Amino acid sequence: MAEEEKTFTSKLVRTSNVAKELLAISKEYDLSVQDLDMNLIKTEMYIKELDETKKEGDAALEFKEADESDLRRLSDPEVLANPNLFLKQVYDVEIIPAGEPLYPDLDMTISGNKTLTAVYAVIKAGSKIVKSKNSQKDLLDYFNKRKLRANILIDMWDEEMVSELAKIAAKAEINEEYVFAEDTKLLVSKSLGAVATVDDELELHFDEKHKNEDDYGRIDYKERGFITSVEIGELLVTYRKPKTGSPGRNCRGVFVEVPESDGSHLPTFDIDEETIEIKEDDEKIQYFSKKNGYIDKDGTTYYIKEELEVSEISFKSTGNVNAGLNTDIAIKVKENDAYKDAIGMGVTVEATEVDV
Repeated sequence: MAEEEKTFTSKLVRTSNVAKELLAISKEYDLSVQDLDMNLIKTEMYIKELDETKKEGDAALEFKEADESDLRRLSDPEVLANPNLFLKQVYDVEIIPAGEPLYPDLDMTISGNKTLTAVYAVIKAGSKIVKSKNSQKDLLDYFNKRKLRANILIDMWDEEMVSELAKIAAKAEINEEYVFAEDTKLLVSKSLGAVATVDDELELHFDEKHKNEDDYGRIDYKERGFITSVEIGELLVTYRKPKTGSPGRNCRGVFVEVPESDGSHLPTFDIDEETIEIKEDDEKIQYFSKKNGYIDKDGTTYYIKEELEVSEISFKSTGNVNAGLNTDIAIKVKENDAYKDAIGMGVTVEATEVDV
C-alpha cells in the first residue's frame, strides 16, 4: 500500500529562527519554502548582559525579556559595541500555505553589506505596489516577513524603512498604485557598523629602483641595480601605522568582532642619523635622505654613502652601474690583475666620478 501523502494546513510555532522553521516544514511536506507563508502573532526581544561580577549559575546569566528601558538603550552605539551584550528575538508565528501574493508585481531581494550591519531591499524598476485595505500596515507586514525569512531582527533599527514605506503606501492610497520608476535601494535595517582594522605597511621606496622587468615580465640582468643612488630630500622608506578598527553589531543582533593589527611590519632596522632623517606623524613614519649618494646597509643600519670601491665592473659581478651624474657618488675600480679589464665589455658606468 502506497504511503499516504501528507497535506500541510498550518502550524503554530514559537521560535527564534523563522527561516529554520520554514525549511523544516518544507522538507517534512516536500514543499518549496516559497510555498509557505506566515502570520506573525507576537514578537519578544530578549537581552543578556554579562560583566566580571557574574558567576556561573547566576540568574543574570540568563536571557530576560527586554523592557522599554532596555529597548531604548539598544540605540546607543556604546551599548551595542559591548561584546558581553547578547540579543535574540522570539516569535509566535502561524505558518500557513502560501496563497495569492499580496504584491505579485513587486520584484524585490533582501541583501546586506559584508558584515550585515546594514541590510537593504533592492527593488527593480517597474515593480508595482497596489492599494490594499490597509496599505501602510500590509506593506510593513510584507517587509517584516521578508526580513524574518532572512533572519533579520524586526522592529529594530528600522526607522528609515518605516518612514519610507509610509510615504510609498500614502502614494499608493492616492493613486491606487505605486510604481518604482527606477531601480531602488531601500534601507530596511542599520545597526552599529564595524570599522575594519587597517594593518600596518612598510614601503621600501628605494627598492622600487631595483625592478628590472620589461612589460612582458622578462628580467634584464644587466640592470639588476648593483647600487641604489639617492638624492638629498628623497623619500626612502614609509611605514604606515596600523589603524585600530571598532567593533559593530549586525542586524541579526550578533556582535561583530574586529581583530587588532599584529604590527608585523614594524621597522626592525636602524638608521644613520647623520645621513638619514626621520619624520613622524599620527599616521606614518617616513625616512628621507639628507645627502646625495647611494643607500647601503651595514648589519641592521642603513646609511647614505658617497664613495664605492669595487674590484671590477662586469656583467657577471655588477651589471651596469648607473649611479647618475648628480648624486656625488665616486666609484673606485681597483683591478690588480693586469690581464683583466677593470670595466668589462658590454657594461656601462655612470657616476659623478669614476676612478679606474
